[in-house]
Amino acid sequence: MKSIRRRLILWLLPGFAMLWLAGGTAVYFLFQASEFARIDNEIEDLERSVRLLTAAETAKEHPGTGYGPRLRRVRLPEFDEPGSGFYYAVFTETGEPLQQSPSLDGRNLPAAKPDGGASNIRLEDGEHVRMKAAPLGDGRRGGGRARAGGKTQSGIAVVAVSLEEVRKSLATLVVGMVITGGIGSAACALLIGLALRDGLKPLRVLGREVARITPQSLSSRCSTDGLPREIEPVVSLLNQLLDRFEEGFHRERRFSADLAHELRTPLAESRSLIEMGLRYPDEMNASQQQEILLASARMERIVNAMLQLARCEATAARDDEVIGLRHLVEASWNPCRVVAEERGIHLHIDLPPDGTVRGSADLWSLLVGNLLANASVYAPEKSSVSVSGNNEILLRIVNPAPDIRQEDLDRMFDRFWRADQVRSGDQHSGLGLPIARACADAMGLSLTASLEASEGLAAPMLSFCIRR
Repeated sequence: MKSIRRRLILWLLPGFAMLWLAGGTAVYFLFQASEFARIDNEIEDLERSVRLLTAAETAKEHPGTGYGPRLRRVRLPEFDEPGSGFYYAVFTETGEPLQQSPSLDGRNLPAAKPDGGASNIRLEDGEHVRMKAAPLGDGRRGGGRARAGGKTQSGIAVVAVSLEEVRKSLATLVVGMVITGGIGSAACALLIGLALRDGLKPLRVLGREVARITPQSLSSRCSTDGLPREIEPVVSLLNQLLDRFEEGFHRERRFSADLAHELRTPLAESRSLIEMGLRYPDEMNASQQQEILLASARMERIVNAMLQLARCEATAARDDEVIGLRHLVEASWNPCRVVAEERGIHLHIDLPPDGTVRGSADLWSLLVGNLLANASVYAPEKSSVSVSGNNEILLRIVNPAPDIRQEDLDRMFDRFWRADQVRSGDQHSGLGLPIARACADAMGLSLTASLEASEGLAAPMLSFCIRR
């Protein structure tokens, strides 16, 4: 897996390179445009001089010839020295050459039309020049006539300036940008690495703090002092996770201790009776055998309840079955009916005949069955258990609970918890309510318990509510 540092460097360096390339390209073309504009200004100045000097002689200065302006050679230092980089040539309108500057040194400029635009060309020896063509004139009229071969013709002057110095400057600029870009990339990579090393330091510190947390130190929490704002939510969520781990770990410890306590008594009873039977087989009677059978049955109930609880916690939520509420309550009360009749407890159902819920029929049976079994055993004798429901509360089971206190509600769904805390001889494992809550959680429901004051009764009413 790639590290955060490597991933950020692989993202930032190409981004820096692209920005540098875009900036360098912009600088290159801006510099090129600036140089071309400067050269165009030089060409216009030289072109003006050429147009004026080639038409300086007029018919008035040469009377009797019958001709207009006569072609005159341009005498400027820029055009006289070969290889100076400044060139001109004069052509007829048909493209015939009339004269060219000595600086061309035998090379030729191509004829062009005076369209007013400058263009880049390459001479015979490979030299790049920028040139522009203009009609020949005397500066006072819009055009003139160039004399050649004994007659007067219209002329076109072509002026060019070498681009070699500009090309060298642009090449130097490119080399400079490449070198500075390479140096900048190396420096950027170094700075990014240092910045990331410093920025990721809180994560390394956090990692060391988490590594020090063991099952014996689950109460430790990661400090948020001095942490960057971006990491604080992660640390807060991690501390909340540790809270849940600590709570679950302590719950499992209590569960292990309670399970050992629950199984210790029937195991000890069974072992004692079996040892007595082995030592004195003639004295073994039916009563002792019955006690062994009851102890084994109690252990079996505990194991079965544990398996049932594990299956409920591992079952995925389902909502593909439609279950009739009234039929569900009546069917769940049947296993409790014998105990309830012995204790004089009556069931009152206040549910519409067509009321339904969705979910798993097996989980709903376990959920309601365990709640009703709890009521049939722990409600006071000759009391009643009422079952109702509405749009907000799917099912509400209420029974008197004189022994339940408000602080007991927090532990009521813990495994092996009972209000009387008297475990020996009890026929119930203390897993009914945890199983009921596990079933509700598996179906995405909420099972809560509350104490309500009752009118005319001294004992408060214990209410279990199942909501979506």
